[in-house]
Amino acid sequence: MEFIWGKEKMRKIDHLVVLFLAFLFNGCQEFIHDSFDTFSGRLVNESGQPISGVELVLTQELDFTDFQNPVSISSIYTVRTDLSGRFRFVVPSKNFNNFYYLQIKPPYRFEIDFNGEKNFRNYTEVFSSERDAFGVVSLGDLTAVEK
Repeated sequence: MEFIWGKEKMRKIDHLVVLFLAFLFNGCQEFIHDSFDTFSGRLVNESGQPISGVELVLTQELDFTDFQNPVSISSIYTVRTDLSGRFRFVVPSKNFNNFYYLQIKPPYRFEIDFNGEKNFRNYTEVFSSERDAFGVVSLGDLTAVEK
């Protein structure tokens, strides 16, 4: 090959191959090795009382075909709130795309304050970038209403 392309061109190709391999093995690590994020919170009604037995789905994709009622495309985890309304999801930590949806199953909807106005949706956004030093994302009390 050296006869056809010359030493200078072969050296450039070698450098490109090395850069490509370095990027391939190190540049695209989606998950952080041996690290997990925990999303935890409590589901309460409008008067602050816990709601138990409600199904929640953690997902990265929602189908917004029906914009008023988007549906989870592929759920990561599904849990039910316990007697005190608490829930918890543990997922591998990610370097990229650390944005998730938390979907609530009917007949409930999340009550979300948007610029002082109440909105009711079957999902809310959660971000693993808001984790503390221990990898915990505390969602606090989330208000849900029957709709």
